[in-house]
Amino acid sequence: MGELRFITKKSKSYEQDLIRKYWEQEIIQFTIKPALKKLLQHAKPLGLRILELGIGETSGYHLLSHINQNPEGIDLKKQFLLSENQVSLFMGISPDYEQVERSNEKYRVEKKVRFIRHDYRNGLGIIGKAEPSFDMYFSKHGILSQLNTNQFENLLTEICEHAKSGSIIVLDVKGKYAFSSQKSWDTPTEPYCWSGEELQALIEKVSYGTGTKLKLINKVDRSILVPPKRLFLNQLFQKDVRTDLQKLKIKEDMLPTISVKSLEDSYQELLGCWNLFLDYAEHRFKEEISFKDIENWEELPSTLQFGLMTLDRLCKDTAWIAYGDRRANILEPHIGYVLRSLEYELQKGVGIGSEMSYVLEVKK
Repeated sequence: MGELRFITKKSKSYEQDLIRKYWEQEIIQFTIKPALKKLLQHAKPLGLRILELGIGETSGYHLLSHINQNPEGIDLKKQFLLSENQVSLFMGISPDYEQVERSNEKYRVEKKVRFIRHDYRNGLGIIGKAEPSFDMYFSKHGILSQLNTNQFENLLTEICEHAKSGSIIVLDVKGKYAFSSQKSWDTPTEPYCWSGEELQALIEKVSYGTGTKLKLINKVDRSILVPPKRLFLNQLFQKDVRTDLQKLKIKEDMLPTISVKSLEDSYQELLGCWNLFLDYAEHRFKEEISFKDIENWEELPSTLQFGLMTLDRLCKDTAWIAYGDRRANILEPHIGYVLRSLEYELQKGVGIGSEMSYVLEVKK
């Protein structure tokens, strides 16, 4: 008999990082969805051509082909925005030979998906010469922070020259003003971090130099308050595991020191909503209290108001459940989704998240 492998609450294996799956990767899908919908409206019969810069543990093909078209629906089968017959070619490039081989093996039956070894730190190289324009140039999980400023500028310049009018470019980097004490588990080197202003300045420089207009469609900070609380946030999504909500609260002295007031204000707004929601959740689990009794209720952000109301309703509407762990398996995942919504709705794409994404449309 082989050795038994036990998964504990402290496990840091990629497979058990539920925040990566239900938080960070879904926010990537939220970020890209409007641009992808626009591409599909004008797609040729043969389908879209997509180039992914970097591969990682989860292929961009999986992320893009699993965007729920109707998340409000509760039918048996999901309908995804991008189907297999809407893709002409998905090509992923990476300088890591073993990663390329693993990805090609994983998708060996997918004729439209292939991965090539290429160091994109040196630009598009032969791909830019041998391949026609792509509809989307895609990156994720801060992968472009492996490039220094000159490498980044060169790559973006080559993409602009290679792209056609209407192409989408997704730039994904590490945020300059994020919690610096935690590194992404799959980032092997110290990243080059960016602020929103710095990234915007580089985009404008490349746009001017290439004569290509780059229209900003979306910009998003991801994982703003996640790094110091990742272990406990993961517990919210674990089956039959109850989480100490006090351990999810963020103290002000934990925030990075930032001299720019607008960035500090962004942190403070999210911090206040985050902690207020957790305080209410903890008290609501003990007794029935009205969310409308919260001080300055009318002035709270609408996403926080909605989170408070839905938690109260869920507590009431699930009280009949006599079996299983209602708190761990129903209420706590909802807390996780509310905290995620707070982060997504209140962020401004300025570089205070562990990862920052800019979605651009090429105009020629």
